[in-house]
Amino acid sequence: MRKFTRFAFLLAMLMIASSNLHAADPVFEGGSSTDSTVGGIGNTAEGEESSAFGYGNNAYGDSSSAFGVGNDASDRESNAFGDRNSASNAGNAFGGGNFASGR
Repeated sequence: MRKFTRFAFLLAMLMIASSNLHAADPVFEGGSSTDSTVGGIGNTAEGEESSAFGYGNNAYGDSSSAFGVGNDASDRESNAFGDRNSASNAGNAFGGGNFASGR
């Protein structure tokens, strides 16, 4: 009986702890600049006419785009697509873990 009581107590504690976990709901909304758009979770679109979609992407430059997971597009006309890419100065980074700087 004592083992059952311990098990029931642990199960109750686990249920209470797991009930406090909640994943963020994805969003699709305007970014912080003119004609910019964000979609997904944890994305930032600060440049004019910029867009960021997926999870944890940042589009800081004007007319820049970041799509996928953990991408950064800084400076004007930069694009980063895929997983953890970084593009600056009109560069285009695709795939995983790449850095591109244009001009």
